[in-house]
Amino acid sequence: MNRRALVGLLVGLAAARAAQTPPPEEQKAPRVVIISDKTPLMFGNEKVGELAEGTTAELLKTDKDWSSIRVAFGGSWCVGWVRTALTVPDSLAAVTLAARVADRRDFLGDLNIPERQFLTVRVKFEATDQSPSRIYFHWDDFATADVHLLCRHGKKTQKILPFGFMQRKPLSTKTKLERVDKEHRLTLGQGQSRIEVFIFSVPIAARRFQLVLKDVARPLR
Repeated sequence: MNRRALVGLLVGLAAARAAQTPPPEEQKAPRVVIISDKTPLMFGNEKVGELAEGTTAELLKTDKDWSSIRVAFGGSWCVGWVRTALTVPDSLAAVTLAARVADRRDFLGDLNIPERQFLTVRVKFEATDQSPSRIYFHWDDFATADVHLLCRHGKKTQKILPFGFMQRKPLSTKTKLERVDKEHRLTLGQGQSRIEVFIFSVPIAARRFQLVLKDVARPLR
């Protein structure tokens, strides 16, 4: 089970609901992200499980203060209801973005990878009136990673996931390279901006970079 999917699932009832839910057809349903840990997933008056913060789900419909969502876990799906206030859109369409290559070098500290270079990418996020209050990036799965580079290498386009990102130390302005965690969370207040730094390991001959952040792509110069 995906660790960002259902947490503390009530096996009997949830499994029954999932078995009754057909796999989703090809569609572009809007997606939302859960912003509170242990968010109750309801089916009628029954609690069928809890969702971890950062869980993504398809938004099926809303009704007053509630949202009907479809969540993937394992090879199945589960449909239920959550409080709308505990979700944000899983989209950057309403966020103003600016991205650029800040550095390209052979060494990162004392680390060197043969025939590759380290590309440092700076991204500025500026909140608008419609921006989500929190943004979650995950790249622990190659196929579904929502932050990656696309680049030309020879005649092929190559997809490259982050080598790491610069993480701020608690109660400090200093940053450190984080390579273990394959996820990143940003908090954006109205009118605020944030600059985040991602590091990629790219082939020396790679050119024409494009940064993909969820549903937004930016060419890099």
